[in-house]
Formats: sequence, C-alpha cells, structure tokens
Amino acid sequence: MPSSIRQITGNWDLGFVLSKHSISSIPSGTTSTGRTLFDTKRTEIGEALYRLKYQSDWTRVPVLAEALASTIYPKFQDVGILIPMPASKARPKQPVTEITKALGALVGIAVFEGLVTKESSRLRKKAGDRLLTRAAQLLRTRICNSLQSHDREGVVLQNPFSAAC
Repeated sequence: MPSSIRQITGNWDLGFVLSKHSISSIPSGTTSTGRTLFDTKRTEIGEALYRLKYQSDWTRVPVLAEALASTIYPKFQDVGILIPMPASKARPKQPVTEITKALGALVGIAVFEGLVTKESSRLRKKAGDRLLTRAAQLLRTRICNSLQSHDREGVVLQNPFSAAC
C-alpha cells in the first residue's frame, strides 16, 4: 500500500504521519434533510481507514498495521510497548486499538490497552485550560520517561495515520 510518510512536530520526541486521508472533496448535492454530500477522493490508505471507521470493514486492520510496520515502526528505536490512544467516539470495537494490536502482533511488541484513558485524553483536548493541558503532557512524559529508563520507547498510536513518543 503506497504511503507518503511525513515527520510531524508537537509535544512528543518523534512523530510521523503515514499518509494524507483525502486528495479532494467536492460538494455533490444534498440529502433530503439538507445535509451536504461530497464526492471525496481518498488516498489508498485514506480509503482503507474510511472503510474501517465508517463501514466497519475490519479486513482493513491488517493492511493498515502492515503499512505502519513496514514504514513508520522502523523509525523508532528500542520500542518496549505500544499504547493505543482512547477513541473520541464510543464504538463496540475501536479501530485504533485493533490496528495497534495487529501492529504489536506483526512486530512482536506488547500492547497495553487502558494505560492512557479517555479522561487523560480529555485533559489533553481542553486547550483552554493550561493547567489541565500541562497535566496531560506530564502524564505522557511520565509514561515515556518510565519506558526510557528501561532503555525502551513507547509508541503511542493516536490514530492510524500517526505515531509518536
């Protein structure tokens, strides 16, 4: 599956995106309820993610995990664990968690679910409250520092397009 890896910066040591999601999106009409419809052209990876998230096409999980394993995963040294970020939308089965588990199986690294909870994720998203934002950054830093003190890195998958620690 073709990818266009790009390094990203943020409050992490090293981060990458696998690919853009969409190539173009043009309004193509409206539904009977007035909702705008779009004709969206996606990258191959973007289409796989769309099918997984919105059409529950779980056959896309190994495809996306393999793309991460062959392109982004090798850019991290001494990975000790993989940590899926909690989802913003409740689903019976979470795409990021399933991709993380598949990636862990491919590269032989343990996956720790629940290490970062939705509550800590909410803290990170409350950008208006500097204290809460800083607390969420410290939580992530503690997790990464703890791993690094054991000569390991943790890779946190925030969504199937990016990984950082």
